[in-house]
Amino acid sequence: MKIRLIIVSLLIVSVSIAQQKHRKHDYTIIKPNQWIIPNTGGVTYSFDTYKGSKALILKKNFDNYKFGSVAYPKGLNFKDGEIELDIASGNGKDYLGLAFHIKDPHHYETLYFRPASSGTINAVQYMPEKKDEFNWWDYESDKYQAKATLPSTSWFHVKAVVQGL
Repeated sequence: MKIRLIIVSLLIVSVSIAQQKHRKHDYTIIKPNQWIIPNTGGVTYSFDTYKGSKALILKKNFDNYKFGSVAYPKGLNFKDGEIELDIASGNGKDYLGLAFHIKDPHHYETLYFRPASSGTINAVQYMPEKKDEFNWWDYESDKYQAKATLPSTSWFHVKAVVQGL
């Protein structure tokens, strides 16, 4: 049985909602009871250390490229704003990233990274709508993908600016 490892160390989420000013939510201290981590039949998680940094570690306990899972803070009402985080893959083969405009554990937008595709047009991908299955193949044009050089298993920093729902 293959174990896929996705590691996330959240830094700060800055949120702008409607007419409100930017609010910062600091998740540098990860408290399990403040997170929704759906167990969709094959994902396990832990709060541990990876390469010297505290992290939320998600493990997919089977090999199915159509499967995706998210973890997100309870009660966060995010519309537009900035999301910053550090992420790393435990084996270099994972699809890992961030989700936003989350309706439920199966419907959201996502920006994800594929370290195994580093240096190619498939390294960074955006999926404007995740359906019940992980439907990345619906978004394989240049409009939804970008070339990038990504480390296999080292931490890298991501900043996404989300606007216009």
